[in-house]
Amino acid sequence: MRLVNSILLSAATLLAGCTHSPPLVPTQTRAPAFAVRLQLHQMFITTNGTTFSPDGLWRVIVSEADGSVNVSRLDASGAFHMTAAVRWKTQPGPGWFAFIENESRVWAYDGDRHVNLMIATPGHAECSGPPFSCAVPPPVFFRLSEPAKRNLHLPDPFILE
Repeated sequence: MRLVNSILLSAATLLAGCTHSPPLVPTQTRAPAFAVRLQLHQMFITTNGTTFSPDGLWRVIVSEADGSVNVSRLDASGAFHMTAAVRWKTQPGPGWFAFIENESRVWAYDGDRHVNLMIATPGHAECSGPPFSCAVPPPVFFRLSEPAKRNLHLPDPFILE
C-alpha cells in the first residue's frame, strides 16, 4: 500500500509540475538596423512589361527587346506624358530594377554599375546619372552592387577631415 501511495504521490507531483510551467510569452523580433520600410507610394519594379504604380500616377515600361526603361507620369488633365527614358548600353543584368520613390522621382538600376534618376515636375522632365541632385534613398542604395555604389562618388563616411 505504501508503494502504491508513493507512486501516486510521485505521479501527482510530476503532473502538477507539468501543468504549472510558465506561460509562453511571444517574443518580438526586431528588424535589422539596415532594414527599410517602403512608404505607401514607393514601389520596386523587377519584371519586363508595363507596370502602373498603385496610386496610378506612374507608368513604367521596361522593354525586354532593347533594355529601355520608359517612365510616364499622369499630368493634371489625367493624360500620361512622357517624362524620361533610359536605354542601357547593354541589356540590364540580373538584379536590375526601377524604383518609384515619390510623386516626382523614379530610379533605374541596370543590375551592374549604372544608376539613373528620372525627375518629373510640372512641365519638365529629366534623366540624369551621378552625381544626383538629391540623396539616393536607402531602398535603392542597399540593392546596388559595390561597383554601382562606387560610381555614386559618395564621400567615405569613415574619413574624417
